[in-house]
Amino acid sequence: MAEYEGFVDRLNGILAASNLLSALDPGVELDTALLAGAEIVTQEPVAPHAPGTHLSELIEAVDRMSCVTCAHSHSRAMEIVHSLATDGVEMEFVFPTALFEYVRSSRPDRLSQLLELPNYETRVVDETPYGLFLLENGDETRVCLLIYSPDNETKGVISNTSEEAVEWGERVYRSYESRAEPATV
Repeated sequence: MAEYEGFVDRLNGILAASNLLSALDPGVELDTALLAGAEIVTQEPVAPHAPGTHLSELIEAVDRMSCVTCAHSHSRAMEIVHSLATDGVEMEFVFPTALFEYVRSSRPDRLSQLLELPNYETRVVDETPYGLFLLENGDETRVCLLIYSPDNETKGVISNTSEEAVEWGERVYRSYESRAEPATV
């Protein structure tokens, strides 16, 4: 019975996120464990900012964050990261090359300050298919998948605290981290 209930939970998650998932390239690695019991926040015509706002609210409460980024999706992202990092929050980022170059050219002062902090690390890879966030707050870890349209418009965020979903997120993060090069200003 538990196996059937798990199947139904995953199927319900797939159905609930189907429009959002259609924005992903079909070859993108994704585990249905992320979808079972997930919280899904999508962009709406009257609230296109909803996914980014939801994710930023989650980020502002973390003790530790590991993240594979894809695009600069929130107008206050750099200020939130800077504030948290200077407050001692441990942060690890994997940036795609194009985004890192954008941040380096648009905010060289902030990036330099961040890279000097012992609790902040940025690495760079060629490309990333989505934003993946591992957010630790106390004894809870949440994995969040931020999905973009082909033109890097935020479409939605899927978040989950289940052990299976977090384990998947950790595996994906480590696979990007292991291929990435340390960032330099």
